[in-house]
Amino acid sequence: MPTYDLNVSSSDTNSLSIVTDSNNVPYIAYQDNGDENRVTVSKYNGLNWEPIGNSGFSPGQATYISMAIDKNNIPYVAFVDGANFGKATVMKYNGFDWVTVGNPGFSQGAVGYTSIAIDSNNIPYVAFDGNVNGLTFRATVMMFNGTSWVNVGNPGFSASSALFTSIAIDSNNTPYVSYEDTSYNYKATVMKFNGLNWVTVGSPGFSQAGVNYISMAIDSNDIPYVAYQESGIGAKATVMKFNGTNWVPVGNPGFSEGEVFFTSIAIDNNNIPYVAYQDIENQVRVTVMKFDGANWVNVGNPGFSPSSASDVTITLDNNNIPYIAYHDVYKNVIVMKFTGANWETVGLPLSGQQQSIRELILRILTEEALMTRCLRIFFCNSLEELSSDMCLSPERKINIAKELLIATSHKESSLAAIIEAARKI
Repeated sequence: MPTYDLNVSSSDTNSLSIVTDSNNVPYIAYQDNGDENRVTVSKYNGLNWEPIGNSGFSPGQATYISMAIDKNNIPYVAFVDGANFGKATVMKYNGFDWVTVGNPGFSQGAVGYTSIAIDSNNIPYVAFDGNVNGLTFRATVMMFNGTSWVNVGNPGFSASSALFTSIAIDSNNTPYVSYEDTSYNYKATVMKFNGLNWVTVGSPGFSQAGVNYISMAIDSNDIPYVAYQESGIGAKATVMKFNGTNWVPVGNPGFSEGEVFFTSIAIDNNNIPYVAYQDIENQVRVTVMKFDGANWVNVGNPGFSPSSASDVTITLDNNNIPYIAYHDVYKNVIVMKFTGANWETVGLPLSGQQQSIRELILRILTEEALMTRCLRIFFCNSLEELSSDMCLSPERKINIAKELLIATSHKESSLAAIIEAARKI
């Protein structure tokens, strides 16, 4: 069986998605820069990673990739479809080929932050933010009824723009959606569908401060949890859960050692939450922590990844073994699992084209230029524009803020790689 390197681009916070099936086989979906940034899905066969169906099977470039596996171990992938005007598309593997579920580009308009979940009846649901009836970046959920994609409740149900949308479904097949809520100063909001309408779970904007990279999971008792980077406490990691009345912190808010990016949450069969993130305090590498009932404790060493990391995501198999996936500084996918003592790479080392120090410095300068341009536009280019009220709309500023976050993360990764190289001289 040949070995396939996973050579990808890390242009997007959601360009990776990892899941395990009922047989504890890990699958990884990723944006494949060897195939014009289309989607490729690979699974681990015990020795190597092998593609499922054709590599690069999406009609065009794909971003905001999200994967789920149904009760029959059929993988589904949702993504923003560059071949269909940036609308949402879902495809599944039928055992031979990847086929489109319903129509490609089924959303009303262009979308972002696609997130997929599948209920106990194997019905797929997709959440995203998008433009609905002239309203921008509003949260919408659609489900596939066997023939076509239909809205779940009202489209664009969020009060205002919704960022980092994440969907999860409980044991009663009730869908929940979490997001960064611009109508509440970018704090966290969670809503669920009660069969007729989308209703707020607890209070809207329940987090202490603004959030980024919000991720949601539901435990076996149907208790929803969210993890995120919280701006008001040094951009550290926080996890909260809903106790039936209010959202309460799980352990201490801001439990990470320092600033984090790309927070991702998963819950094991014993209802223990795990959180993975890019750990700025530990050389921009991956750290995973779990809640032991009293405190957040490290799973293995903090900053355990061999190199700096971005686009971090986590899943757990049926034996409660955590798997993480991330992009290294050379834009390859790395998958690791925890053996009980250490984190080890799954499969053979996934090599890529190593970047020289010169290339990394150029990348930093490029990201610096992007950040400067974004900041100038964000705060208006001149006092004249400020006085004449010609500044950008809040929605456009939200998009620029996204670009700033991604550029900052890429700059951190490149700096970390230069530091690593310098230590070896």
